[in-house]
Amino acid sequence: ALRVKVTARIFSAAPENILAVTFTRKAAAEMQSRLETALPESTCYPLIATFHGLCVRLLREMSGQEVVTVLDDNTR
Repeated sequence: ALRVKVTARIFSAAPENILAVTFTRKAAAEMQSRLETALPESTCYPLIATFHGLCVRLLREMSGQEVVTVLDDNTR
């Protein structure tokens, strides 16, 4: 959260132009909570996602479909 805050302030980056990626949903939720405390005046927050969540989001946006099914080795 601190790195995002510093990046936003030093580089004059709008929070909505910052991407924060983590490994677990728990860590993403914690980061979101910390950012809401660190940037209380902000109306937009950075996109905070897990690696898998980000990839699914990109697949949805690129395909234009709301439902995207990702198969693993066990479901092929």
